[in-house]
Amino acid sequence: MSVSTQASSSIKELKSDDISQLDPSKGLPLSVVRMDDLSSIPGLLPHWKGEVEKRKKEILALQNVSFLKRAKQLLKSGNSSDTVTGMELLRILDANSKENKSTKALQADPLNCDERAHLISYIMKRTTSMGKEINLLDMRALLLQAFVANSFGERSLNSLLALYQAHVSYLELAVKRNEITISELKTKNHPREIQQKAQLNKNMLSVYRNFIIRRIQKLIPQIKQLHLDNNRLKKFDNNQENAAQKKTIMLRSAYYAVCIMRCFPMLKNETMEIVDLVVKLDQSDPLGWFLKGHVLAAEGELKFDQDRAGFRSQNIKGEMVRSIKESLENYGQALTKIPGNRYEGLNYNILAEYINFLIFVCKFIQAPIAWKKTYLNKAIGTLERSDSKNGEKIIVMQNRVQTVLDNLY
Repeated sequence: MSVSTQASSSIKELKSDDISQLDPSKGLPLSVVRMDDLSSIPGLLPHWKGEVEKRKKEILALQNVSFLKRAKQLLKSGNSSDTVTGMELLRILDANSKENKSTKALQADPLNCDERAHLISYIMKRTTSMGKEINLLDMRALLLQAFVANSFGERSLNSLLALYQAHVSYLELAVKRNEITISELKTKNHPREIQQKAQLNKNMLSVYRNFIIRRIQKLIPQIKQLHLDNNRLKKFDNNQENAAQKKTIMLRSAYYAVCIMRCFPMLKNETMEIVDLVVKLDQSDPLGWFLKGHVLAAEGELKFDQDRAGFRSQNIKGEMVRSIKESLENYGQALTKIPGNRYEGLNYNILAEYINFLIFVCKFIQAPIAWKKTYLNKAIGTLERSDSKNGEKIIVMQNRVQTVLDNLY
C-alpha cells in the first residue's frame, strides 16, 4: 500500500473512535496509522507503551519455558509468535517468507538485542535494494521491534542504531503521509477542527524528528564501542582483576547508551534504570548524577518544543517545569562530586552542559526572576572558583551567564 493510498484510508477512519478512548494495555490498532488523533506520534499516547509491554510479556512468557515447549508454541499461527520471532518483519519482504537466521535465533533467544537489531537493519536495507517501498504500518512494526530490542537489560551500538534509523525513517514517512492527508482534508472540505488536528499531528512529528536527529547525529561519530548489560552493572566487583579498566569501559557504554536513549521518551524507565545503577555503583562519582540531569534536561526540552508546536495537554507546562528543576538539581549534585573544582575532560563537559542548560532555562522558560537570579549567581560563583586548563572557555561562559543576569527584568 503506497503512502497516498494509506492517506485516503486514514480519512475513511476519521469518524471511528478516538484511540485515546481505548484501553492502552491493548496496544495500537493493527490495521491503520491515523493522522488525526496523535496516535501516530511514538510514545505520546500510552498505547505505544502498552503495545511494547504487551510484546515484552509475550517474550518473557516464552523465555521461561523449555526450548522444546517454546518451539511448539511458536509453531502455532498468530500475531504473538510473529512479533516474538520477528516474522512480521520478514513478511514485509515477502508474504510467504518462512524463516531466516535471525528469526531462528530469536526463536531460541527472544531477548537477543543484537539479533533483533540485525533483522530490523536487514529488512530496511533489503527493501531499499529491491526498490520496494515500505508502507507506514510496516515501518511502525519495524520501529516497535526496535523498541522491544532495547527494552530488556542489554543494549549494543547496533541495537540503538537500529532504533535511531527506524525511528527517523518512520517519522519521515509519517510526515509525508500527513502532508497528503492535510491536502485531501482541505480539498474535500472536512471540518476545520479535523484539519487542525492533522496539522498538529504534522507539527508533533516534526518536533520529534528534529529533537532526535539534532542530539544523536553529532553523538554517533564519537562512539567507538557500546555494549551494556545491566546485570554486569548490578554485579560489578570492584575487587576483580583490572577492575578500574573494566569499570571505565562499562561506564563509557552506560554514558553513550543514556545519551542516545534519553531521546526516546518511550524508553525513559529503561534509561533511568541505567542511570540509577551508575549512581548506585559509586555515589561519589559525578557521572550518575550528571546522567540523571542529562535525561531530565532532554525531557524538559522536548516538552518545551511540544508546547511551542501547539500541543496543549493539561499538564505539559507543569511537567516541563518539574523536569527542568529536577535536572538542575542533579547537575548541581554532579558538580558537588567533582573534587577541588577541577574541570577537565568529562568534568568540564558536565560544567559546560550545566551552564548551557541554565542559560537556556533563564532565557526561554517562564519562572520567577528571583529564582533565576539565585541559580545564575550560584553559577557565576562556581565558574569563579573553577580550576581548569579550559580557563578561557570558562571566562566566556562566565560572561554569557553575566549577560543573562544583567538582562533579567
